[in-house]
Amino acid sequence: LVVEATGLAIPQDMKANLRSSLSLDARVCTLVDAFRWRRMLVPLQALLRQQLRGADVICVNKVDLVDQAELGYVFRTLDDLAPSVARVPLSAGTGVPAEAMAAILGERHGRA
Repeated sequence: LVVEATGLAIPQDMKANLRSSLSLDARVCTLVDAFRWRRMLVPLQALLRQQLRGADVICVNKVDLVDQAELGYVFRTLDDLAPSVARVPLSAGTGVPAEAMAAILGERHGRA
């Protein structure tokens, strides 16, 4: 079961609701837009912190649209906001590699 939540969702609440209502365990993948990260970070920092810390994996998308310096900034701020959450850099526009999909799904051999 894949659920795409609104950008305002709180992963911890979603996990708790799925567990209590349907007895389902959930794996949360939070998507970060590397291209728009700076514009979103300040006005949405509290929400982003909650979403990122509630994730099992963070997919940093649109890495093909930013330079290495900007990508480094994204990862440094993720270190501050959610230091223990695994990250997967990718570009959905060019395809999601099997290793990235394995990390997203939490498969043992691909765990990020």
